Formats: sequence, structure tokens, C-alpha cells
Amino acid sequence: MPSRAGDHNGAYRNTKILYKMEKAKHVRPFLMLIFLLSFSISCSTIKGDIKRNNNKTDKWVNYLVRKNGNAFYVTSTYSTYSTVWSYVNNQIMIYRITSGKILKEETYARNSNFINKLPSHKQLDKELFEKCGYELDGDFFGFKIKKDNSLIEENFSINLECIKNGKYNLFFFSEISRDITAFNLWEIIKYK
Repeated sequence: MPSRAGDHNGAYRNTKILYKMEKAKHVRPFLMLIFLLSFSISCSTIKGDIKRNNNKTDKWVNYLVRKNGNAFYVTSTYSTYSTVWSYVNNQIMIYRITSGKILKEETYARNSNFINKLPSHKQLDKELFEKCGYELDGDFFGFKIKKDNSLIEENFSINLECIKNGKYNLFFFSEISRDITAFNLWEIIKYK
């Protein structure tokens, strides 16, 4: 049979545990507040990086169109990276952008005559839709090309894996698909 001293120690221990639990109740809301604040700051940082990256991508696309007469890009809805490229003087110039900064510039030899064989919007749209369908919340492939004193601008919400792996009837898309694969135009993460 336990002694009274043992009962007293047990009661003391239970009181001490209850006191700690009561004290912890006051700490929990404080910890939750800290967690929520850090989470919202983290989301704000990511949203800022996405916005900076989209702005930089737009600026480079517009700059390259003015300079070279064409610009292409791939990006994703919630990504902080993108790739912009342009064809000039039988070269492809590639700019890998992350969080609004150009991470890497590359230039390779590449025949760019296929740009002169730009299909109509209807042909482009039909070819991509039939091969890949559209995504509402995913990757984007787009381009701007000056042709006959006008600017042709296309932006397709599409799965880039499908573009990379697709076989196309249009020579234009076959060449774009080839370049996306050959130059790893979507593989920017490894350059970080």
C-alpha cells in the first residue's frame, strides 16, 4: 500500500503537469500566429518572385522582338523561372531567367529559316489542340514575330512535355519542338 508521501508526490506531479498544460494553452495561439505570419511572408515572397520573373520575361521578349524580329518563350503559371530565345544570323540566343534575373545566356549555331514559314493562327491552333489539347493552369509556350510590317503574337496554354514529344505536320512546330528538346529550353532548374 502506498504511503501518504507517495500520494502527495503523485498529486504534486499531476498538478505540475496540469500547470504545464495550462501554460502551454497560452503558448499555442502565439505559435500559431508565428506560423501563419511566416507562411504568409513565404507566399508573398514567392508571389513577388513570380511577378518579377513574368515582368522580366515580358521585357526580354519585347526587347528581342525589337532587336531580332522574333522571340519565343516557355514558362509556367506558378513558376519563378522561364526561358526566352530568339533566332538571328543562323544562331539561337537563349536566356534562362529565374526570379526576375537572367541566370544564363547561351548562343548556338542554328539555321533559322523555318521562321519564314510561319503558319496561320488557325493552323497553329489546330495543330497544337489536336496534338496536346489545352491546359487551363499549366505551362505556356508563346512567341512574337515581326512579319510584313506587322507583329504576330501567339500564346498557348499547353503541356510542354507534349510539345517536346509531339510529331507535327507543321514544319514550324517540328522545329520548335526540336529546339525545346535539343537545347533543354525548359530545364532551367539545373542552372540555379
